[in-house]
Amino acid sequence: MTDIKNWSTTAGSNSSVGGVSIAEGMAPSSVNNAMRATNAAVREWYENADWIDFGDTPTYASSTTFTISGDVTARYHANRRIRATDSSTLYGTISSSSFSSPNTTVTVTLDSGALSASLSAVAIGHSKDNDAMPRAIFAKAGANTDITSLAPSGGTLNVTGNVTASGNVTAYSAAAAKDDIVQIPNALELVERMRGVSFRWKHEDERTLGLIYEEVKEAVPELTREENGMVSVMYQNTVALLIEAVKTLKAEVDELKGARK
Repeated sequence: MTDIKNWSTTAGSNSSVGGVSIAEGMAPSSVNNAMRATNAAVREWYENADWIDFGDTPTYASSTTFTISGDVTARYHANRRIRATDSSTLYGTISSSSFSSPNTTVTVTLDSGALSASLSAVAIGHSKDNDAMPRAIFAKAGANTDITSLAPSGGTLNVTGNVTASGNVTAYSAAAAKDDIVQIPNALELVERMRGVSFRWKHEDERTLGLIYEEVKEAVPELTREENGMVSVMYQNTVALLIEAVKTLKAEVDELKGARK
């Protein structure tokens, strides 16, 4: 593990790096070795920068808890990701932490497995309370990722794979936020220029239904997007087009009914 975890924030307290003495009066011949050791330590940290090892020594308490000497609750706070070096490498999320002199007790929810007496080291992810971090905190890494907090400012969320919501998915649509409002003309004609198709994605076997981007763009370009080389159809916005198309059909049906009377 990188030597950085052993360095002090007080400059005068750092007397060695990588086993090389850098105390006052160090031999000139040690300067090169000290610099090389510093470079190696920084590079080692860079290789694994997703995780922060503060050099704390964890003591096993139970399958889901461990203790650390001193009050480190501010460091090991709830919802922060954690990596534990045990008989295997375990990953999880801190559920809670509390200090009762002389130790801090940390409780974790592991993605899989359990802590054991073989626990020897812990590292933690970057804090979700750090304003320099993106405002998306992932509760669980892997094939299924839960987003527990997302507050982008005018940004775009791009997802590779399916998105499932247990609640409603809504979009802001107040008239006060819109200018140049025009009712969609020739909606039925525009719908007729597009095809509803059944197909299979090239990376999947299951059939699904949808539209063809190129056909939609030719008929109603406002329903399409192209960003970072990826093209897409704004399916939710087709509702407005379909509503006006249905109105046109209803008017034609009403006209036919009136002619038959």
